[in-house]
Amino acid sequence: LTVEYTTHPVWSAIQALPTLFHTCHDDLLTLISGYYAATLCKHLYETVEDMDKVLKVDMDSVEDFRTKVWEKILERQLGSGAFIWFPGMEHSTYLTREVAFQLVRLNRLLGEEDERTAEVLEKAVTYLRSQLKKDTSLSTSALHHLYIVSSMGKDLDTNEKRLLKELAKVSDEWSLEDRALASIVLHVQDKNRATNRMMDGVEKYLGGTPETGRYVDYPSGSFTSIDRKIHIHTQIMEAVMAVRPEAQELWKGMRRWLLLEKRTTDWNTPINTIDAVYALLSAGREELKDEAQDALDVKGKGYTQRLTSPDHRKGYVKAEIDVPSPKTLQIHKVSQGESWGAVYAQFDQQMDSVSAAWQGINIRREMSHLSPKVGDRIHIRYVITATMDYDYVLLHAPRPASTEPAQPMSGHLYSNGLSCYRTVRDEATDYYIAHLPKGTYVLEEDVMVEREGSYNAGITTIECMYTTSLVR
Repeated sequence: LTVEYTTHPVWSAIQALPTLFHTCHDDLLTLISGYYAATLCKHLYETVEDMDKVLKVDMDSVEDFRTKVWEKILERQLGSGAFIWFPGMEHSTYLTREVAFQLVRLNRLLGEEDERTAEVLEKAVTYLRSQLKKDTSLSTSALHHLYIVSSMGKDLDTNEKRLLKELAKVSDEWSLEDRALASIVLHVQDKNRATNRMMDGVEKYLGGTPETGRYVDYPSGSFTSIDRKIHIHTQIMEAVMAVRPEAQELWKGMRRWLLLEKRTTDWNTPINTIDAVYALLSAGREELKDEAQDALDVKGKGYTQRLTSPDHRKGYVKAEIDVPSPKTLQIHKVSQGESWGAVYAQFDQQMDSVSAAWQGINIRREMSHLSPKVGDRIHIRYVITATMDYDYVLLHAPRPASTEPAQPMSGHLYSNGLSCYRTVRDEATDYYIAHLPKGTYVLEEDVMVEREGSYNAGITTIECMYTTSLVR
């Protein structure tokens, strides 16, 4: 029996920050993400006790990295205030806006203006205002601009006031991201009626369950990338917290979905990582300061084994227990916030008596022949159903010992909208699926019957490889 438990799962996102210190890229947004992560780590070390026991980094090295990366960022800002992607390139309004966007968010998390960013932000806003004059109507770019100046507490100039007036007119054609961003701007500018109308238009698109959390319910098989989903989700989280702080259950549900995404998908980009961390910490840091004192009791007939975590911040514990017939698991939760756990057991059982069980991902195997003969070709369909997006999924499909694959070569496969790598082994075929969007998919293969006899087809399993509690 294996028991796994985390008192404060938000730490799994915080622990992603040091990964941004080590990158082979030197583009502007990667530099900004690295500076953001290093500055936030520094702030957490100064404000949260025992941070060194959770984030295994050398703070002298972090500060050295922070200084060097900031020097590179300064080299990318021109005298006009505009930023460039790499040295020698043309100035970019988009990159300048993105840098300012992330720096004002960083300052909000810090609770004060980072001592290095004030002058850089002032120059960037001066440049952005000069470019905004070219916008004759409200656009997503202009909306991001209004977010930046509103977050900095600046008085709006004539052009910005014109755009704000236009912003107050809700449009059904606006994207969810734009609506969320507009809600924040209108709220900061005290346009309460327009703010509420805008937020109503956001919340109606949120679905979910207590188990999955609250999220934008995209159609099955949606081609919306996980990058966009994370970005839009975190923008909506910020809007909910800013505009409707009383909607705690909604915000907690969205937080739960975001943390689940960290378990099952790769956030892919530095910007995704800092967007997610920003959203998770924007409502406060009480859980980070809360001591993990939860305890777990595994009980059976005549015995009780108590499990506690030596890590009193994250509160992570994993224990393998070799006990006869454990009956109950009792969790004594005394810490704040939401906690996660999983229990999985290994035991021997007759193969033909194993029943189906699943969580999050379901696999069903269909075979064209139930009583095949030597020489027959059996067509097998693997029907996969995913209740949310997953990354790095393994489908393990054993074959009866009397059969051989009709296609014995391994290689890349694209089937019915799903891309994967197919590996043929002696006893099974493995399908490695890098990205499995929410929905239902079918993989197919043929096997040839080569010997007589009675054979078992084995148990087909599918799992998110790096979250082993999600297995079918």
